[in-house]
Amino acid sequence: MKLKAWFDSRSEEIKVAIVIGIVTLIVTMVLGVAGVIAQLAGAEVRCWIGLDECTNGKPDSKSTATPRTSTPGGKASSEPTDDPEGPPDPTKPYAGVKPAPRRLPNMSPFVELSFYDLTNRGKLVPIPIIGSGFTANSNVNFEIFSPSGASSGSGGYDTDERGIFTTVYGWVPFQYKGIEGNNGGWKLVFTDTVSGKKTVRLFVVKSDDQTPEPSQWDRPDALDGRRSGSPSISVSASGTLCKGSGVRTETTGAGFTPDSALTVKFYRSDGQKLGQRDLTANGDGKIDRAFDYWIVSSCESGVEFQYRFEVTEKGTERKASGTVYLPSK
Repeated sequence: MKLKAWFDSRSEEIKVAIVIGIVTLIVTMVLGVAGVIAQLAGAEVRCWIGLDECTNGKPDSKSTATPRTSTPGGKASSEPTDDPEGPPDPTKPYAGVKPAPRRLPNMSPFVELSFYDLTNRGKLVPIPIIGSGFTANSNVNFEIFSPSGASSGSGGYDTDERGIFTTVYGWVPFQYKGIEGNNGGWKLVFTDTVSGKKTVRLFVVKSDDQTPEPSQWDRPDALDGRRSGSPSISVSASGTLCKGSGVRTETTGAGFTPDSALTVKFYRSDGQKLGQRDLTANGDGKIDRAFDYWIVSSCESGVEFQYRFEVTEKGTERKASGTVYLPSK
């Protein structure tokens, strides 16, 4: 009321000036807001017609982006990749880390050969070996020395959760040493890679009148052609994905070329390759208990996953495959 009385008491000229000022202020405010709207709309329109880059995505009711999928150990892409990199899919099992080596109570390495003497017939002789008392979930290095003391080969074996390994060593006479050079004690040295403890075993080679001349012997470099049947593998699983350290798979095989280089590849049921690693067939053309470990981040109890293992013999490209089921509970 006071404002109206004050306004009514002003002269007509002042009243007109006040009204004009108020109208001008309102018009200015309206024009400012309209300018901002026009600017925003202009950017949107320019985005629509392709003159400017759309900073917040093109306003289209249909997405033009290619769906991306994250595969276990693989790159995110719309297609499966054969070159695993990046984070695993938490909803599916992926290769886990081997359990840490564990020293066992009263640990004392011991190795037993199936026999300790043999007669040279100029051919490969498989010698089954079992080792115990080593560090669990670790490795055992192996080296063999001829009767003259010269190193004649080496290798390594995985131990299981009990500190045990099994293998077959394939002994073959060396032509250049001759009959007498192969006769005598051959020393096998096994070293626990964690504790450093060693154990030594000897086997004795002898010859007789039925030992052929060295020119008729199998040579180590000629064994690439020796095969002990069609290759085959078997994969078993122990443990569950939803408990403890996950599932451990154990691969065994036979029928490969003795001492040949092998590649193991792992595939999901949809064909997605998860990874690979190298193995070596033993002296009997077999795979000695190769262990792999599997875990899952997002666990759904009761689900079972089917994975395929494929082993390829390098050089001959002979293959063998097997299927394993990884249970979640």
